Amino acid sequence: MFRSTLAATATTAGLLAGIAHADTTLVVPEGSSAGVNVTLSIETFLGPDEDTDSGTVNIDESQMTVDPNPGSEPFTSMLITEHVIYTSGGDLSFCFYPIFGSCSLTLAVDVDQLDVTLTNDLNVSVDGSGNWAAASANYDLVMTLSYDGGALIGSGTAEATAAASISVSGNVDLDNGVLQVTQLELETIDIQIDPNTLPDGLDALQVVVETDFTDVVYSGSLNPCDLDGDGAVGGADLTILLGQWGSCCTGDLDGNGLVDGADLTILLSCWTA
Repeated sequence: MFRSTLAATATTAGLLAGIAHADTTLVVPEGSSAGVNVTLSIETFLGPDEDTDSGTVNIDESQMTVDPNPGSEPFTSMLITEHVIYTSGGDLSFCFYPIFGSCSLTLAVDVDQLDVTLTNDLNVSVDGSGNWAAASANYDLVMTLSYDGGALIGSGTAEATAAASISVSGNVDLDNGVLQVTQLELETIDIQIDPNTLPDGLDALQVVVETDFTDVVYSGSLNPCDLDGDGAVGGADLTILLGQWGSCCTGDLDGNGLVDGADLTILLSCWTA
């Protein structure tokens, strides 16, 4: 009996060793939202002025690809190879040149698009509580604003892109095989709108964007066999693998470019459900 147990353990270990190293993709649940704080600095024939408003944007899609080290807690470091945030839907209002409590110019702004994309890999240290930080992360930002400034400047759309090196931090935790990144904080990003895209009457527009992702949860399974990311390996994962049979994608557990019998054997060796 003892020898049989050893042989079974060795066989399972050998199969698991055949799993190709894979980063873990963490996603944000559908329907999530985040806070946004926007400061607009404008210049018109009345001179310069600025105002700030806060709102909520819908997270249309956001994911982060990470490789924690070691593969189980406590983590000492983490490699972040992807972080994208696609948002829309923030409705903001700005008051400029107030006189006796009234706004000489009210600018209604809709955030049609606010996309943030990490452009460099981040290798961050993780402390004993799961906290991590990077002092210099390179992000590209794309922003599209629809605005209505009434008779003074009219209405239209302004687009802006920016590349910024900012700080980013968060917390990483493992709960029942599900890896989570929370408490995400991004440094503010300054954007100078191209004057050629501005309407007559608006000579300059600068945007400072501060996002609040502290309540947003990124999660995904640390186990490569857990294809549906629910923290267990069972029938749903088998269905996904069989649906990819003869092709590539997540079911290619041994990394040979094809989902086949070897991958099925590995998945069955990971079975928990």
